[in-house]
Amino acid sequence: DPFADPADVATPVLEKPLLDDVLATKVGEQPNDEAKVPVRPLPPIVGRPIRMLCLHGTCSNSMITRMQMATFAQVARGRVECLYVDGLLPAPDDPGIQTMKEQMLKISGGHELREYCRYQLDPDTGSAGVVRKYDGIDEALQHLRRFCSANAPIDGIFGF
Repeated sequence: DPFADPADVATPVLEKPLLDDVLATKVGEQPNDEAKVPVRPLPPIVGRPIRMLCLHGTCSNSMITRMQMATFAQVARGRVECLYVDGLLPAPDDPGIQTMKEQMLKISGGHELREYCRYQLDPDTGSAGVVRKYDGIDEALQHLRRFCSANAPIDGIFGF
């Protein structure tokens, strides 16, 4: 009915895993399937800008991400507040990324390049499979949880 009032329609109840259960799950484990809670769609954000956490990519930093997000931030000014956080780990001295690292250091004015965690290709899969093993991911998630708690509310996440 094109003339129906949307407020008269019952809001559907969605099921989704309890966020704390998902966040407490270690990498490689599955969240507790029984930890389901009925949730309703979130209300619109009113009276303040949307707060969006912006994560840099590998071998980068928040200064570079600010530059990459500059056009978006300008267009969204007053409606979206971008929050930036650096990874805990310094970028590795890997000869395979040396050229990229030099370019990124130049772009960022010499500010240290960071990572949230490191990955290695799984040697058991050989060259046919691309399976990555992540080192430091639990620490990275803990670092990001602390940042989000200290800077709440966070409404969304953007990452490279």
